[in-house]
Amino acid sequence: MTHNIEASFLSYLRVEKGLSQNTIVAYRSDLEKLRVFAEEIGKDFLSIERSDITSFIQHLSKSGLEPRSIGRTLVTVRGLYRFLLLGGRLNLDKRINIETPKSWQSLPKFLLN
Repeated sequence: MTHNIEASFLSYLRVEKGLSQNTIVAYRSDLEKLRVFAEEIGKDFLSIERSDITSFIQHLSKSGLEPRSIGRTLVTVRGLYRFLLLGGRLNLDKRINIETPKSWQSLPKFLLN
């Protein structure tokens, strides 16, 4: 069932939202990360809870993914759950309100010398 949800969501993004092929590829990669994580904890997209998403974010961070990439992955996850909510597959969903990790602010290189 998870692959059907992925395919439906990606099709929706391509057809309804008009996203580019490169963006669809990035979203597919993000969904793959979420699917693998969900399988590791014995769940699927519909049974993941807010605390699982928090654990997923921590998992991505510990694996060395940059905050910006984690943020993009979280945008994908939020979009997935918004899609499922609008499609009637989920009821009220608090997973879409999870905040993205803050990116580190860095000084311009000329100020560091």
